[in-house]
Amino acid sequence: VIFHLLQNAAFASLKNDSKKPQVCLKVSKINEFLILNIEDSGVGVPEDKIPALFSGLFHSNYKGESVGIGLNTCKRIIESIGGTIRFVKNEPTTFEVGIPLKLN
Repeated sequence: VIFHLLQNAAFASLKNDSKKPQVCLKVSKINEFLILNIEDSGVGVPEDKIPALFSGLFHSNYKGESVGIGLNTCKRIIESIGGTIRFVKNEPTTFEVGIPLKLN
């Protein structure tokens, strides 16, 4: 899942011709969770698409190019272990993943 999110970020960064491609992974610990923030220099997510990001209906729409398992599948896997995933912001495009340090 983490590899897929990093791959998405790298792909988005490469599609933005106006910025240098960049992906940043920030890791921290909050309470009993490992928090991963994945940032990229891509063009971001259109505001009207944000509510559907994890619905299974969202597609980045890079002319039919697919980069992996999809955000819906990532969300289901992460939540199955008691974790969380959310879209944080654009500029830089940032997703946050919370992974419990103690798995059930």
